[in-house]
Amino acid sequence: MATVGYRLIDSDDASVIAQWGGVWGQCPAMPNPIVLPNGDQICAPELETDYAGHKLVLWDMDKPPPSIPSSVPLWAVRVILAERGLLEQANAAIASSDNPAVQVI
Repeated sequence: MATVGYRLIDSDDASVIAQWGGVWGQCPAMPNPIVLPNGDQICAPELETDYAGHKLVLWDMDKPPPSIPSSVPLWAVRVILAERGLLEQANAAIASSDNPAVQVI
């Protein structure tokens, strides 16, 4: 987990009132001032301090999983197969296939 920002939460039920940040790998400066739902402004807020039933907390997030590409260039597939010693097997499987779509490759 990594800190990605800050959240103003309700002290009773931890529901999120406002948040700042939220981008993996980037943590903004602490908001100053914070504005409470009643309109009060808190300058130089401190984490985990009660402010009229609300508190500012760190927003921690797990690292998102790597995205899965929608397509992969053929050369990249061949490189991976070659690195794993599977290129000749793949070429043989393609050559022996009766599927016309496979033969295009």
